[in-house]
Amino acid sequence: MVWLHVVLNFITLVMAGLLYFLLMNLGPIIRDPEATRILSMTAPLWFGFLVALGLPGIFSLGIGLLMRKSWGRYLAIIVGILNLPNLPIGTALGIYSLWVLFKTEAVEYFVGEPGGRHPPMQSLTPTG
Repeated sequence: MVWLHVVLNFITLVMAGLLYFLLMNLGPIIRDPEATRILSMTAPLWFGFLVALGLPGIFSLGIGLLMRKSWGRYLAIIVGILNLPNLPIGTALGIYSLWVLFKTEAVEYFVGEPGGRHPPMQSLTPTG
């Protein structure tokens, strides 16, 4: 599940860069000064919005879940909710993430024992 989030959010960052490039160059291509002005103002906003959605899923979420940090689980729940409107792949990944992370085994997996020992990884895989 972690790598699915990382890949999906990496694709989001790539799309942010492509959208920024497209919006910044579309106005000059069609040679419309007003379109150029409007698109050059909205391109950074869209880029910033998509980067703000993509970065937590790559760095914090990936590190937090792979290192079995409890904050990683909370961040994964938030990112899973934010992925729900991203049809169709983000919706499926968001539903799957929420389903897995709200299980009792997931809570135990990320809390672990006081000595630092964690339950085996198989406890989070869906059965039946």
